[in-house]
Amino acid sequence: MASVHKSGKKWRVQIRKHGHSITRSFTKKADATRWAMAEESKLELLRNRPEEVLKTITLADLLRRYQKEVTPTKRGSTIARENTRINRLLRQPLTTTTLDRLTAGMIATYRDQRMTQIKEGSCRHDLCLISSASGPETYCR
Repeated sequence: MASVHKSGKKWRVQIRKHGHSITRSFTKKADATRWAMAEESKLELLRNRPEEVLKTITLADLLRRYQKEVTPTKRGSTIARENTRINRLLRQPLTTTTLDRLTAGMIATYRDQRMTQIKEGSCRHDLCLISSASGPETYCR
């Protein structure tokens, strides 16, 4: 269940459900409530997701959905940078893997290979984007 309360000049939302805890702050209570409802429904879907669904969804599918639904809600030049980053990620062989076969080792191999090409901070942005696109339980702060 989501908890929405005022903290200073902002509205703070905390969701605790099925062993997951997510916290975020908003300037408007309506935004906080809307976000809380959306995140709770995502957590419920995550809990009830059958294994067969994971066999049909690839990492590329998640990234495209994130690009379509989440990226446009961001501000300014962040949108262009994130679209560029997602489009680059979509060209990686890793993204063709279905979610039931995707492992931490595969992500680590991608990270290690990518670190030979770019700086640590850029690689961290890629990994945070993958994490954010893959579900509500793994947000990068």
